[in-house]
Amino acid sequence: MQASGPNRLSLQLAKPVNGASAKVTRYSNGKVDLEVASSQAGLLVLMDNNYPGWVARVDAETRPIQAMHPASRAVAIPAGKHQVTFSYEPPGFRRGLVISAAALLLVLTLLGMCVIAQIKQAKLGTGSGS
Repeated sequence: MQASGPNRLSLQLAKPVNGASAKVTRYSNGKVDLEVASSQAGLLVLMDNNYPGWVARVDAETRPIQAMHPASRAVAIPAGKHQVTFSYEPPGFRRGLVISAAALLLVLTLLGMCVIAQIKQAKLGTGSGS
């Protein structure tokens, strides 16, 4: 199987590496953590939906994800022991989070200004009535 283009791996099908292991330590809707050990570099294939927004990290370093089949994804793993994390981080979610936080800050600022204005007006009203 050959893949081309940016961030694509050139793959050759081979037998699995003897003694290599991959253990899932956490599996949730938006995150999969694995412990991987291998005597040589290889490809870790996760037979899970490959949907845009998934990010792969090997020992906290972001790595490109290779689509293997319509419903699986893979990441290149160097020889040795590694912590691998697949996390779902769609770009639209972060954008929405930033916009929501900015809107909340604006609302709280306006609310604070209204409260301060009310307090000042109450002080002016009580000060002139004496």
